[in-house]
Formats: sequence, structure tokens, C-alpha cells
Amino acid sequence: MHKALILFLVAVCLSSFAALVWFGEIADDAPLAHQGLSLLIFAATSLALWKIPKSRRPQTQQMPQTKPVPQSRPVRPSSDDTFDIDKFDDAIEAMSGTADRAKQLPGWALVLRSPYDDDDRPATSWLGGQPMAPATFDWPRDSQNRPLHFLAQIDLAALKPEPETGARAPGLPSQGALLVFFSQTHAVRVLTGDSKLWVPISPPSDLPDVSDLGFWGTGTGFQHWPVDPVAFLDHDGGRPPTIQDPFARPKDWITTWGFAAYEADFVVQEIMLAQFHETQFAKWLDGVKDVDALPEHKRQEILHHQLIFAESKPLVEDITAFRDIARKHDPVTPVAPDALEAIFAARHALTAKMAENRPPPQCAEWRAPICS
Repeated sequence: MHKALILFLVAVCLSSFAALVWFGEIADDAPLAHQGLSLLIFAATSLALWKIPKSRRPQTQQMPQTKPVPQSRPVRPSSDDTFDIDKFDDAIEAMSGTADRAKQLPGWALVLRSPYDDDDRPATSWLGGQPMAPATFDWPRDSQNRPLHFLAQIDLAALKPEPETGARAPGLPSQGALLVFFSQTHAVRVLTGDSKLWVPISPPSDLPDVSDLGFWGTGTGFQHWPVDPVAFLDHDGGRPPTIQDPFARPKDWITTWGFAAYEADFVVQEIMLAQFHETQFAKWLDGVKDVDALPEHKRQEILHHQLIFAESKPLVEDITAFRDIARKHDPVTPVAPDALEAIFAARHALTAKMAENRPPPQCAEWRAPICS
């Protein structure tokens, strides 16, 4: 197997592991660097993949063909190309160390503070910005003496015991700070001592721009964003039930006319994009001689696009009118709940109709042959 492909599989393995085991979600006897912040593994391995020279990346190989195959249709893999997905998953789990992972583990989610909340508490944990450390702090570098980028500082005193089990982050002191750095590799530093003596640490002069790592934006650092660690008991790696999704219901976050105008404008653009795809689909449909001979998922797709064409236009007009009204108000004043409820009722009505004729996800255009 190509070395680059092996590196890719290992990176996916480590990334999945990192997503599952945030703070302390590994065995008590694991090394401290691994217990600190598994997010670093995700960042480092992803960036390592990004840096693979093109000459070493896996190259697409054309399968031998006995006759020309139209390029507009995907080619089914032959039986020789198949593999046992269960064995593959087992191998990944064995490599990542998650095969014998406990069914429930204590974890600490980093909840972003909203810039619109009146929260005057001083931030003791944050993403981006600058680290706070003793003046003699030695900025981490990689094996080639290149400085790493600062990612996060976590107040260890804020990692409260998990309520159900009383567990703390294993291997970490109850006071101090955890500093996280990354680039092609990663580094974790644990600070102890009197935090009142710590000072902002400026990055080294030879720290490269974040764009060199593949991130959007300029500068050598990331935006400072306060966070609050919240303890929870992780059962399946999903969103903790005790941590609500602030965007689950529109009325929970579309609270001002400014938010309402912005969201409405975004929805209008998305619907117009869907209308464009509808016209492209209609051109394809014009060339179909026998619609009844199409597979079921294609006939569902036809109904889906016809519905968008028939009912999305008046909805766009309604949302556009709502957006224009929102723009006339002071953006920071509260939105009218009745107006918001009315426009969302119309949107939900169309969404419900679309769900009735939406083709199965596995039968998307590029995978259509597997659903024939």
C-alpha cells in the first residue's frame, strides 16, 4: 500500500480518536500530553496530510476497461475492488485504541461565550489570542526549531468534577493552566504557580502566518475567544444533553432585527441557488424519453424539483419582503415575535412538503447507479 495512503488512514484514525476523547476521556495511566488536549492530534494530523508532497500523495488509477465508458456516469467498482468494511473498522479501532473504550467517560466541553451576552466575568480559558504565562516561558518549537502556533489556554481550576461520577481530568493538577500549541506537530504545556504573576507572551518573530497552515485570514495568531469548560458524562461522543444547542430554535438566537435581516438574506440566497439547480435538472429532464421507466428515486427527485419550482418563488418574495422590513429597523432592537413566527410558519410548510419527496441521501446524482 502506498505510504501516503497509510499516513491518511492513520490520520483519520487519530482524528476520530481526538474527536471522541477531549479532556480526560482516556485511561488514567495515559501520558499527560495525550490527556491534555486530543484536539491537538486532530489539528496536527490534518495539517500533516495537507503538507504531503504531491509526488507522495495517492494517485488515482484508472481501472482497465474492455470498452469505452461514458465519463458522465460513475463507473461501478469491480468485485476485486471491494473490501470488508467491518474488518477495516476493527483495524481502525485497534490502531486508535478505542476498541476497548469505556461506554461512558467524563468529559469537558469548551462552550464559546457569545459576544452579545452581558457577561462581565474575566475570561480564564480561551481559544486564540496570546497565552498568559511566566515571563520566562519558553515558546514551544518543533524538531526543526520552527515555532508552533498558540491554540488555547484552559484554566485547570475551571475543570470541575463531573457531576455524576465526581471524576476530574485524569493526570492534571487541580490548579494552573493547560497551554496548547500546534503546527505540523503539537505541544502541551502545564503551568503551575501563582497566575497573578503571569504576563501576556508575544509570539516569536519567526512564527509563520496562519495561512501557511491552510487557514483563512492573515496574521500569526487566531482570534481571541473566551470559553467556559463544562463537565459532562460522555456516552456516545455526541452533544451532551446538558449543553443546549443555542441555534436549535430560530427564536432563541434571531432576537434582533439585525439578526433577522441577516438570516433572511442568507435563506433567500440559498433558495435561489436551489432554483438554479432546478433549472439544470429541468434541462436534464427534457432529454428523458420515458419518465415512467426511471427508477423510483429519480421520480422522487423530479417531484422534489417541481415542488421547488412551483412554491419557492412566492416564498422568496415573502422572505425578501420580511428582510426589507427588518433592514428598516435599528439592527439592535428586538424583532417582532409575531412577524418572525409568521415567516417561519411559511418556511416550515414548504420544508414539510419537500421532505415528502426528498430522494434518499445514498441516491444522490453521483451515486445514482447504485440505486438503479
